Amino acid sequence: SAAGLPCTVFVVPGRVGTDNDWGGQPEEGIPTLPLLDWDQLGALAEGGVSLGAHTMSHPRLTHLPAPEAEAEITASASRIADRTGQRPVAFAYPYGDYDDAVVDMAERHFRVAVTADFALLTASTSAHRIPRLDMVYFRNPVRLAAWGSSAFRRYLKLRQVGRWVGVRVRR
Repeated sequence: SAAGLPCTVFVVPGRVGTDNDWGGQPEEGIPTLPLLDWDQLGALAEGGVSLGAHTMSHPRLTHLPAPEAEAEITASASRIADRTGQRPVAFAYPYGDYDDAVVDMAERHFRVAVTADFALLTASTSAHRIPRLDMVYFRNPVRLAAWGSSAFRRYLKLRQVGRWVGVRVRR
């Protein structure tokens, strides 16, 4: 990126060129949006963006039998490699949904995996439980410029509390 931060786009190969209507029903608070096609993803990769795997169809992996979950993970990496010539080294758990068994699967196939946990990376963070900070929270250039500062850490803590409260309210 222009700010010198690495960027990864996590690809759901079974949905490339369609939209993010993962389960056939809209998710509350998440708009249905078009997804990039293979040519667009290739152009991003040529421009230095890493392509990571995000399963074939974006299921909740912890709700699947182990063989189906593993097939979703491995097929996504294979399809990305077939289409782009580069096998992804990073994986994102759909919906941030993972357990120890799913993490074990990710460890067998990827160098790193990211959660949807809204937290700071620490020295003790597992390479397969890396918190993922979506860029939607950093559209404001001032927030992005504050990356790593005490103000950034306070902002992150407030977002964590807001997310925790939101999850509890929806239950």
